Amino acid sequence: MEEEQQQQQQQQQQELGHTCTTLTNAAHSTKITNLNKSLLKLQSAAEVAAEVLTKWKGEHSAARKSLSITIARAQRKLKPLCALVRNEYSTTRLQEDFRQGLDELTRGPDVEEHEMDMVQEHNNEEVLPVIPSDFQMKVHCISANDFLKITGVKPATDGRAACFRKAVDTGIPLLRSFVHTTTARLRLDATISLIHNTSDFLDRVKLYAADTSELSSAASSGCKGVFENAMTTLADNIKKRAKRMSASIETRVDSTLTPALNAGAKKGTDASSSIVSSWGSKQRRTKQHRSPEQNGLYWSTYFATCRRSGIYTSASAGPVRENLCLFVCMYVSFSYEYHTDPILFFSPPD
Repeated sequence: MEEEQQQQQQQQQQELGHTCTTLTNAAHSTKITNLNKSLLKLQSAAEVAAEVLTKWKGEHSAARKSLSITIARAQRKLKPLCALVRNEYSTTRLQEDFRQGLDELTRGPDVEEHEMDMVQEHNNEEVLPVIPSDFQMKVHCISANDFLKITGVKPATDGRAACFRKAVDTGIPLLRSFVHTTTARLRLDATISLIHNTSDFLDRVKLYAADTSELSSAASSGCKGVFENAMTTLADNIKKRAKRMSASIETRVDSTLTPALNAGAKKGTDASSSIVSSWGSKQRRTKQHRSPEQNGLYWSTYFATCRRSGIYTSASAGPVRENLCLFVCMYVSFSYEYHTDPILFFSPPD
C-alpha cells in the first residue's frame, strides 16, 4: 500500500513539473520577443542620439577647441601660482618655527626654576642677548632646474621648465641679490673698520707728536711739521704707486691678454668656418660615424636644426648640436692662447 502511494506521488510530481516547464518555455519565448523589440528600439534611439551628438560636435567644434585652449592656458598659469602660494606658506612657517626656537634659547628661567640651586645655575650660564622683535630669518624657496631652463643655460633638449615660466618666480634672482648684498655689506664693514683703525693710529701719532707736557713748544711744532710732511709724502707715494700699478696692469693687458684673445678669436673663427663648411659636405654623417671628412648634413636636417636653435635629433644623423660644436671650437682656441702665458699681470710691478 505504501509503495503504491509513493508511486502515485512521484507520478503527480512528474506531471506537475512537465506542465511548469511547458509554461516557463512559453513565457521565455514571449519575453525574448519583447526584449528583441525593446533592443531594436534602443538601438534606433542610440543611432539617433549618436547622429545628434555628431552634429552637435560639428557645430561646436571650434568653440570646444577654443575652450580647451583656454583651459590649458589657465592650468599653466595655475601651476606656478600654486607653487608661489606654497612657497609663501613654507617661508612663513619656517620663519615662525625658527623664531620660536630662538626665543626659547634666549628666554629667562620659569617660575619653577626660581629655587636657589636653579638660580645659581642660571647665574653661571652665559646670558644670550634678546632677539629683536622685527627679526625674521631669510628663507629662499628656489627652483634651480627651472631657472637654468628658462634662462637658456640648459639646452632645449632637456625639456621645458616643470613649473615656472618666469625667471624671477624661481627665487634664484632674489637669492643672488641677497648673497651680493650680504657680501657687499661685509666688504663695506671691513673697509670702514680698516679706515677707522688707520685714522685712530694716525690720530694717536699726531697727539703724541703734539703733546707739550714733555716737549717744548718749539720741539712740538717741529714734530708736527715733520708729521705733516710725512703724511704729505705718504699721500704722494700712494698716488704714485697706484698710478704705477694701474699703468703696469694696462701694459700687461695690452701686451699679453689682448694679443692672446685676438689670436684665440682668429683661430676660433678659422676653425668654426671649417666646421660650418663641413656641414655642407657631400660625405654625410651617420649615427655611428662622423668626422671632419664625413660631417655633412642633408638639407632637411640642417634646416630643421636651424629652426630649433641649433639643437636637433635626426633619424639618420643622430643628435646634431651645432652650438656645442662651435662653442668647443672657440673655447679650445681661447683657452690655448690664454694659458700660453698664465701669469698675465699678476706679478708685482717693479
